[in-house]
Amino acid sequence: MKIKNNKSILVIGATGDQGYTVALELLNHGFPVRAMITPKSINHLKANTLKLMGSELFVADLDNEQQMQDALKNMWGVFSVLPPSANRNKEDISRMKRLIRLSKKAGIKSIVHSSVNQVGNHLSFANWEAGKWSPAYWLEKNEVDQHLKNAGFEYWTILKPVFLMENFKRPKSIFMFPQLNGGLLLSSFKPLAPIQLTSSEDIGKFANAAFSNPARFTGLSIDLMSEELNIVEIGKQLSGATSLPIVTTSLTAVEAIEQGISEGVVSSQQWNNDVGYNADLATVKAFQIPLLNFREWCLIHALEI
Repeated sequence: MKIKNNKSILVIGATGDQGYTVALELLNHGFPVRAMITPKSINHLKANTLKLMGSELFVADLDNEQQMQDALKNMWGVFSVLPPSANRNKEDISRMKRLIRLSKKAGIKSIVHSSVNQVGNHLSFANWEAGKWSPAYWLEKNEVDQHLKNAGFEYWTILKPVFLMENFKRPKSIFMFPQLNGGLLLSSFKPLAPIQLTSSEDIGKFANAAFSNPARFTGLSIDLMSEELNIVEIGKQLSGATSLPIVTTSLTAVEAIEQGISEGVVSSQQWNNDVGYNADLATVKAFQIPLLNFREWCLIHALEI
């Protein structure tokens, strides 16, 4: 990797799907990258790859004040994606507040944060007032985004991806679609319900664009999608890429849980049926950043499906 500028970027979650592709994209465009990883991922293949490409590996915990303070030293920008929280106890909010406070202290100029499409629109969700759709999840995500918007950074951008294609490859698919490796795509998605899709690769492209041209992207919350398919079409494309027969079956919520799909995953699929993502593809394309469609993604990751 050839360093082209002195804008060093701290990439949080650098061995996760989003953090890894963001780090790769930044490295490929000449940014010095400090890849923040956990002690458990120090020997991870992705960590080794980033190191070979010239990234600095930095072991730190989002909940450790001193480690985060050290991780932010001499950085120009931060890519932030918060790890999944098992319990909605406002952990995301605490982490973002800490990150903002320490980033301001360290003189960080630019933050690009990955959130979720539809955050902030929860009051319009069908049956929201009845307490459906994991209210704490949406409320916390919204509060996190608001804290960043109001933090006063010189540059900030929020990326709001829809359903990630990475959910269809291992290791995520083991949790999201437990029977997929055996040729069964079981879910409670309705057969014709539209599912908006995006990839970590596209998140990486938009993050690089925001850091490369911060004046253009600052203050923007950008919904990210590249394609809209239903679960039947998704199954056909997965089958075509892997050359393996994949049977797609839509189940009721009760049936899906009986098949070993977690209640949380089933609830998110039911949310997609009744509410769904609302990104506008034309708006995304207007940025003139090449997007990866699902067929292309499947061919790239066929061996991981």
